[in-house]
Amino acid sequence: MKIRYYLILLITTFLISLGTYFIIKEINNSDTSSNSNIVNNSFIKFKVKYNLILKDETILPNFIKKTTENKTKDINKFLEKENLTHLKNYFNIEEQNEFYEKGLILIMPISYELTTKENRFTISDDYFSKFSIDLKDSTQFKKYLSNSESELDKCVETLVKKYKKNEFVLDFIINAIYFTIY
Repeated sequence: MKIRYYLILLITTFLISLGTYFIIKEINNSDTSSNSNIVNNSFIKFKVKYNLILKDETILPNFIKKTTENKTKDINKFLEKENLTHLKNYFNIEEQNEFYEKGLILIMPISYELTTKENRFTISDDYFSKFSIDLKDSTQFKKYLSNSESELDKCVETLVKKYKKNEFVLDFIINAIYFTIY
């Protein structure tokens, strides 16, 4: 009789603790997801166009908190209020009307020296994939750029002719390819 009593008590305790565990886990998950939405919507981040990799990431602030004092539609006024006008010395800042609502400011380095670059002869087929270029196009880029008989400028001219109908890829070739390879 005692064994039966203790067995029922053990099973009941186990089921109660298991139920409590899952309830607490569900509460914690719902709190985390709502907090991440608040965090994402309450900050402004800087994003380097084409996902270019900067040599020194500390040039840019990680994020800027949105406040009533810095709310504006003009990026230049926003940078002045946040004492970040020095960024104009290093980056071209893309004009966007809804940057504050989106929480994102797109920038492009002015100097090639600000980004990490790879040797065009040693890059892998998927090297340009990390810059939002399709794998098939990335493989073609490598094929044209690894031609040792042509200078880099000639290779880029060939790529421009080949991709003149693909607007994004053409824009990348013209504006960003020299930031990624040498």
